[in-house]
Amino acid sequence: MDKLADYFINILFDYIWNNTIVLRCSLVMLLIIIFIIYQKRTEVYNALFPITYDKLCLKIGTILNKNKNLFREFGPNSSINSEKDPIKQDLKLWRSIKTNEILPNNKEIRNLIEDNDKIISSTDKSLFQKMLNHIIAFEAHCLDESIDYRNFQFPIEFEKFIYLKCEYLNRKQIEKITKWIKNKFLGKKSKQLEIKSVCIFGSIFKAQYKDINDIDILIFSEIFEKKDILKFAIFLEKTKKEFACKFKKELNCTLFTKSEKNGYKEFLEKIDIKKEL
Repeated sequence: MDKLADYFINILFDYIWNNTIVLRCSLVMLLIIIFIIYQKRTEVYNALFPITYDKLCLKIGTILNKNKNLFREFGPNSSINSEKDPIKQDLKLWRSIKTNEILPNNKEIRNLIEDNDKIISSTDKSLFQKMLNHIIAFEAHCLDESIDYRNFQFPIEFEKFIYLKCEYLNRKQIEKITKWIKNKFLGKKSKQLEIKSVCIFGSIFKAQYKDINDIDILIFSEIFEKKDILKFAIFLEKTKKEFACKFKKELNCTLFTKSEKNGYKEFLEKIDIKKEL
């Protein structure tokens, strides 16, 4: 049976190959099919690999976190602008970031929402619509700053909803990392370092775990002497290497000592989502 099938396939192939018109038509049809698949690649991909509501929220969370970091680093209230006289602030860099980074990110969020509208829970649709309205209005304002978009400001409630989803979906990884950090920084072996508190914060609560490059922790220690701070630095370097080996991610540590207690409290208050150990 297999030999018979091979025989007919060979005959068909020889016919197409030797018949110039048929060969050309076949190639044209193939190119048309490839073009259609390319044009509809998103729909084809979604049909073959359907996205879940949870994964949708994780993907959006990752992009939102990128935008938030850009706003914090380059926005009007960022450190690079806060040190300048308000009248002399040069916002050219911020305008460039909005156009070249935030708008494309927003477009990606918009595509994710619109392409997966059917899987969004009916109770959450109004939140997603608020985000879409903001994206459209913000883009119009970026292209023409005379356009007022005050009625379509960034929906904080949407961000909180997405981040809560991300935190819940990353709960297993958060639990493992929390246990490891607690053992390393608050265990018996680290008593001499006088660590009083450790706080995990940052991207692990706001983005898809596989897209996170590092884990942020805030440490308060009552060490004061220079020699103790040097010991702590050696301990941190060793711990960071162990963490990278185990979790394949960097560990970013922000340390406040006894003389910086007020600074520690101020820093802690500014963190929106955190887990204190």
